[in-house]
Amino acid sequence: RLFTKRAQRDIIRADMVEQLTNYIEIFASSERFGKRRGDRVKDGRVISLEMPYVDYSAPVKDFITLVYKFDKTYPQFKMYDHIKTLKRHKIEWCIYDIREADVSKADARLVLALIMGTIRGEIFSAGNLLFCLENGIVTRWLERLREIDQKSKSVK
Repeated sequence: RLFTKRAQRDIIRADMVEQLTNYIEIFASSERFGKRRGDRVKDGRVISLEMPYVDYSAPVKDFITLVYKFDKTYPQFKMYDHIKTLKRHKIEWCIYDIREADVSKADARLVLALIMGTIRGEIFSAGNLLFCLENGIVTRWLERLREIDQKSKSVK
């Protein structure tokens, strides 16, 4: 089963997965997801040293907020424990493994762990999420989540 019966009922009632998967269209119409920031260089010289970071667009910030809200609302998906979920599927918590993960048969917990792992990975490596957005990886995960959600609704 893709979702437990309890999770199916919760998701159908709240439509929070639908809120997440609506970002497929939002991200498809976005020209820019964010801008990398950091050291400023002028005439080949570094004039300001800053820790690198990404200044994400409003839709991406809203998406991140929604992912954390989903995590708090549905603890049964154990998104807080995304590293264990990834390891259980033999995926290391690094951008290389995460971006190459085959989600064609993934369950909801794995897809959500990939999303959460990428978002939390920003702490250690600014730009992981930006890379996954720009290369359609997040969209691929959301499409799989939509597919799972539609199947669970048709079972009901």
